[in-house]
Amino acid sequence: LQIFNAESNEIEDSPPITLKSLTTLQLSGNSFTNIPDIRDSYISSLSMRNNKIQTFNTDNISNVTKKIDLTNNFIEEIPEDLYHMNRIQVITFDNNKLYSISPNISLMNLTSLVVSESSISDLPELPKFLITLVACHCNFTSIPKSVYEAQRLSMIDFSINQIKTIDKFPNVTTIKLSMNQISYIPQFSDKMKYLDVSHNRIKLVELFGDFILIQDLDLSHNHITFFNTPKLPLLQTLKISHNRGLQFHISFQKFPALKAIDVTRTLITASLPLPKTIRDFSTSDVHFFKEADSPFVRLFLCDSIGYSEMIGNRPTMEDSLVLRQDFFPKTH
Repeated sequence: LQIFNAESNEIEDSPPITLKSLTTLQLSGNSFTNIPDIRDSYISSLSMRNNKIQTFNTDNISNVTKKIDLTNNFIEEIPEDLYHMNRIQVITFDNNKLYSISPNISLMNLTSLVVSESSISDLPELPKFLITLVACHCNFTSIPKSVYEAQRLSMIDFSINQIKTIDKFPNVTTIKLSMNQISYIPQFSDKMKYLDVSHNRIKLVELFGDFILIQDLDLSHNHITFFNTPKLPLLQTLKISHNRGLQFHISFQKFPALKAIDVTRTLITASLPLPKTIRDFSTSDVHFFKEADSPFVRLFLCDSIGYSEMIGNRPTMEDSLVLRQDFFPKTH
């Protein structure tokens, strides 16, 4: 037996688990108040989301455990002993009652740290091997200094916080800052490939430089009235919808790799025919939609459709989504 899944039951406790071939234990959606004793097992991945854990005994964890997911429990403080368990690489503590993280976290060999939906407002020095940091819906008012000092960090997500100003973007590949209070964005770093600053208060976007390697840019749902960039040779996706005062004519020569663009609820215009590279052009301009007469041009007129998804363990998602307006009266 290599994988044991007992999710969504009413289990409160477990005897010690000593199976030598078991590598994955999934006990989410039960009534555990502590982690079961797996110290004599070879379990590398432990998932106990949606239980009733307040504190847990780190002595119960196997010394080969690499991944722990305790999302949606009642943990107020990460046990100090956990910081000294060097084999753990992934910790997910979404939606607990954390209010701080000990400086000893820098001793760990983590590659991924997720602490969203907590009361945390600052971060100490981060683990030297950390690649992914997710801290959504916390109490951050700025990007912590430790984020700028983390040498191997590749992705940060500080969406849904109270961040108002950014003097400089961290030198990471992927930055997500949606739903904050940002009114100005600084120049992009050469390393940045993905930036999401949607649902903020940005009024102006003006970029300079010859080596901007951005591939995906989301500026939607802001207050942008001025948008100017140099040639962005690698940009594939541009979302700039719901900036209702934004008006300019798209020069596709500036964006030769562009595949998808969303200008819904703006005054942005474009010339027809569209470049052959464009696979998705979303607009609320009925005249443009009719004139284009293309399966790649999509018309969205209503503001009442919403959709959200969260990526799992795989690096990509291949799902498709179709939104149909008025397929019967008053229903989208």
